[in-house]
Amino acid sequence: RVFNQFLPLTVCALLLITGVRALWRGSRPARYYMAGWGLLIGAIVWYYLRVLGVVPTGFLTENGVRIASALEVLLLSIGLGDRINLIRRERHEAQAEALMASQEKEAVQTAANQALAQRATELQQAYAELQASLQTTDRLQENDQLKTRFFTNISHELRTPLTLILGPLEQLMARAEAAPLADEHQLMRRHGQRLLALLNQLLDIAR
Repeated sequence: RVFNQFLPLTVCALLLITGVRALWRGSRPARYYMAGWGLLIGAIVWYYLRVLGVVPTGFLTENGVRIASALEVLLLSIGLGDRINLIRRERHEAQAEALMASQEKEAVQTAANQALAQRATELQQAYAELQASLQTTDRLQENDQLKTRFFTNISHELRTPLTLILGPLEQLMARAEAAPLADEHQLMRRHGQRLLALLNQLLDIAR
């Protein structure tokens, strides 16, 4: 019988310890839980003290458990409402954080897209400049080829008749009857050979 009398007290003590641990962890609803269970446990202890004959019989000892139970239900309801509000607030904060994270991610993505577009524009400009440079190089090479062909053709066109002039001049200078004009022939030959040397140099440069 003594065990049956102390069993509820043991359960109440365990409930009280659980509430203290929750309150120690910083749980807001635990305050209402502790207040409600504190009243009920106090009423139960007071009731069992009356059963054990420690305190006299009275209104509180007879109806204290009922009053404490009603107050406990009220406090637990308040605690439950506070818990629901807390969950809603946490959910709202979580949604706000998720929205902020999504906005930050979108901003980062937008910045990355802008940077990528700018880089693509720079690459396009660089490619256009490279194409223009290549076209300029091609034009320069074409101009060089044209100049080379021009000088080569001009050199050949001048060299051929000059050779035809110097050949007969050499034969003319070898004749005895051309001795009176030897100085003029020598001058013609010297200038002709000089011009031929210049044409040969021009051909070498053109090659």
